[in-house]
Amino acid sequence: MTFAFRLFTVTCAGDPQFACCLFSGDCQMLTRVDCDAAHGIFYANQNCSQIECIPAPTEISTWGRTKSSYR
Repeated sequence: MTFAFRLFTVTCAGDPQFACCLFSGDCQMLTRVDCDAAHGIFYANQNCSQIECIPAPTEISTWGRTKSSYR
């Protein structure tokens, strides 16, 4: 058996939407322009079920420690 799955969706403007990994680790189907505006990583010709988005590493800190590292 062969199954087909949708790689992308199309907006009303006709722009294709592909997978976009956001810093939170979530994946959304967005256009390249919308993904760039959200500061995500765009994966052309792929949908969210084909990739694994990894959240951006963060470190809990205080404002004073962060500020002092730039002095």
